[in-house]
Amino acid sequence: MLLRGLLYAVIPRLVQVTAGASLAIFGFAPTTSADQFQLGIFIGPPVPVESLPYSISVRGATSNPPLTVTNVTIEVNQQFVDITYYIHHEADISSPAVYVGTQSGPLLPAGTYTFRQFTRESFFSGGYSDPGPPRYTATVIVTPANNLVEAVEYYYPLLNHYFVTASAAEIAALDAGAFPGWSRTGQTLAVYLNDPSIGGVQAAVTPVCRFYGLPSAGLDSHFFSASPAECGAVEAKWPNIWLQETPSAFYLYLPNAADGSCPDGTVPVYRLYNNRADVNHRYTTSSDIRAQMVNAGWLPEGYGANAVAMCAP
Repeated sequence: MLLRGLLYAVIPRLVQVTAGASLAIFGFAPTTSADQFQLGIFIGPPVPVESLPYSISVRGATSNPPLTVTNVTIEVNQQFVDITYYIHHEADISSPAVYVGTQSGPLLPAGTYTFRQFTRESFFSGGYSDPGPPRYTATVIVTPANNLVEAVEYYYPLLNHYFVTASAAEIAALDAGAFPGWSRTGQTLAVYLNDPSIGGVQAAVTPVCRFYGLPSAGLDSHFFSASPAECGAVEAKWPNIWLQETPSAFYLYLPNAADGSCPDGTVPVYRLYNNRADVNHRYTTSSDIRAQMVNAGWLPEGYGANAVAMCAP
């Protein structure tokens, strides 16, 4: 249960495709029914970041099965990213058939882009048709490179407390010794500073709230959650114990609530609770660190068998 730690306190890979280049894709699995798929263009995860890799997934429907996708090209033309599927039909039978595929997207500057998917089709030994109008479109914002940053972890040995922050001002102050006793652990966590507003995606990011446990309640610690429900519950139940410093310290993904799995292109973030009245949490993407903390008596909090609290790019 994610709120366990707070309840205690109350009871003292890279492929670049340049403009005009083509990328052949293999391993498509056409089906005979479009009903089982949400059709369209899906970008990411991870969120497209300026000059960094991301994925493009297409799920489209055409007629006349059986079919083979013989090639895929991706072309960048100013604010348009055009994905063309070359489809060959072995028979002239009019019924729906689905083509699916995922490929690396072209590296792009920050900005707003319209992704368009076209098809060029051939029958028997004939040539490919003209592409015609786009079958599917998706408008996506490629977020600036400076929106993807590293949240830095610090440790205070006197209390055996951990703290993580993505704030440049806090990182500078901690590194300068403004808060004596705190030092870097060497661990970091990739986060988005602001909502990347990515449009057509497979999994949307969520704000990560940050609370401060008040010394007047016997606490002096910070707590993060990517669950809007959990953030709201903490604020509603313990307003005089946990002060919400911000509803969006940074942005990450939520795991699948049933099994704790993370979206493709992201990694699990584990949350460990010290199981003490002074309440402290540690956040890590390292399974080795997670195991060390559990062996030291810290309790995992999150979704699924591995207790995944968030997912990071």
